[in-house]
Amino acid sequence: RKKFLSRLDIEEGELVRCRLARGSKVAVVDEAAGGKVVEGVDGLVSGSPYIFLSVSGADCFPVFFSDTKNHVVGIAHCGWRGIAADIVAEVVRLMKEEFHSNLTDIKIKVGPGIRECHFEVQSDLVRTFAAYPRAILSREGKTFISLPSVIKTQLIAIGIPEIAIGFGTECTACLNKKYFSYRREKNVDLIMLAIIGWRS
Repeated sequence: RKKFLSRLDIEEGELVRCRLARGSKVAVVDEAAGGKVVEGVDGLVSGSPYIFLSVSGADCFPVFFSDTKNHVVGIAHCGWRGIAADIVAEVVRLMKEEFHSNLTDIKIKVGPGIRECHFEVQSDLVRTFAAYPRAILSREGKTFISLPSVIKTQLIAIGIPEIAIGFGTECTACLNKKYFSYRREKNVDLIMLAIIGWRS
């Protein structure tokens, strides 16, 4: 982690990390949280120019939020549980309520994660995401879910303009030489770090 941060010119004391709960709780933090781990949250929001927000993952999607007009950033760890609980809406809610962000000023990028080519599910998750029929795909007698499709639907539903939502196309389970994947490797020690912040 230190080597990675040094390449980005970020000090350990500037980084705020999450002790993930695999849910939808999001914390608002300021520079006092620099160098600390926030327990039991899967997302962070801040208006401070002195810290960088981070989440870890290895198949779950990192989602980055920015409002450059009000200098607010957010980040969310989006596994299927957090997505089902609409964590992205919680990040946006806090940006609006705590920092007066307007929906039209928020830009969102969805990073790499396990995509529908590999995210095979059973009937329980089909029921969990039944409200998103376009995200449920059948192929060769198996069922898959497109989590990016669910995220996009949720963001549009709360008023984020579609043009403000950006997606990558890379699947962590496909690209074994580039990304870790829990589903592929079954190793909880192999994780990646997603970071967002801004300098004054």
